[in-house]
Amino acid sequence: MSDALTPTAPLPPAPVALADARERAIRLLTDRYADDTLSTGEFEMRLDRLYGTLTPAAAEALVADLGAPRAAAMARTAPVSAALPFQAAPARAERLSCIFGQRTMGGSWTPGARAEALAVFSEVTFDLRTAVLRDGVELEIEAYFSTVRVLLPPDAVLDVNVGPVMGSVTDDTTPARGMGPVVRLRGSAAFAEVTIRRASPDLPPGAPFKLAWREAKRAARRARAR
Repeated sequence: MSDALTPTAPLPPAPVALADARERAIRLLTDRYADDTLSTGEFEMRLDRLYGTLTPAAAEALVADLGAPRAAAMARTAPVSAALPFQAAPARAERLSCIFGQRTMGGSWTPGARAEALAVFSEVTFDLRTAVLRDGVELEIEAYFSTVRVLLPPDAVLDVNVGPVMGSVTDDTTPARGMGPVVRLRGSAAFAEVTIRRASPDLPPGAPFKLAWREAKRAARRARAR
């Protein structure tokens, strides 16, 4: 019997590392789909294969031929001027992602000045009734094969510019009650549904979301009937 040690199998990659690699791959796929490098069929096929990957290396190999994301590529190729005056770096955006799942952002959430949300095959809800919005928020939404719901406070001012690609963006809001913080919605909805409603001032802010969402729909219908 040999005294030689039997080599142990390598440990599987940490789930966080694999999730991060998949998220980077998804962002690259969506970039290339948005700039027409990938067809719809190719995008869907690669996305399906991505969720069958078991290691970060396999996820990275799946998109290795697609190059860098647009933002990174622009940063590398942008000319640099020696005479540029000093400018403070913009505040880093909060990043949220939901992939094949459900996520609700609600309660006394403080989103900051800007937040980025990625939804892929998911249902994502932004309940802003009791969020701490201060001077307002810009929410950059990238939704793919997903449902996104946004419920505004009664006094929030809405500025929406979300482009649908084989999807829908429905502004189902009633007029704002006052001049509250500005909520700016930006981004795209590819094969996705984005619906925006305004909470009724007749309901307390702590009312269950489903009740507030239904009442907001009824209020929008009544406003259109007038």
